[in-house]
Amino acid sequence: MIINTAIVLAGGNGSRMKSNVPKQYICINDRPIIYYSLLAFEECEFISNVILVARAEDVEYCRKEIVEKYRLT
Repeated sequence: MIINTAIVLAGGNGSRMKSNVPKQYICINDRPIIYYSLLAFEECEFISNVILVARAEDVEYCRKEIVEKYRLT
């Protein structure tokens, strides 16, 4: 059995966009951009695990407002 792991990097702070909100948390169709990346990997049959890498200060936000809210694993 082959195990493939996707590592999603979401550690930016939006400084190049000059945004108060990091771009990974900007919403498109009422969902943060990072949700779509995580969902794509979660639904991919070739990916066994998804690791979300976020800034330390964003970990709890990601857990509650993205992973739990949208029922991602």
